[in-house]
Amino acid sequence: MENAGRILAWHVRDVGNGEAIIVAGNGGNGGGGLACARHLANRGIPVQVVLDRPAAELSGDAAHQYTFSTKWDSFSPPASIRSQTPATRRYSSTH
Repeated sequence: MENAGRILAWHVRDVGNGEAIIVAGNGGNGGGGLACARHLANRGIPVQVVLDRPAAELSGDAAHQYTFSTKWDSFSPPASIRSQTPATRRYSSTH
């Protein structure tokens, strides 16, 4: 999952030229998407993450990556998050 996220981030950087929007679900694919978002943000690329469910309902790799990502300075949730609805999180490239 970590390698998949890193490689995906490399491809996104290669073809993109602006903000990246990552839509992440549950499990391994969601975890890879969250890892990708973190790698992009750490390289100064603005990233917006949209979860398909409230963060508290994530499980497996997605829950692990979400918890891990919230410990980084580059992860700053907007004020409008509601726990009852799918969350939108924004990664900031500023530390």
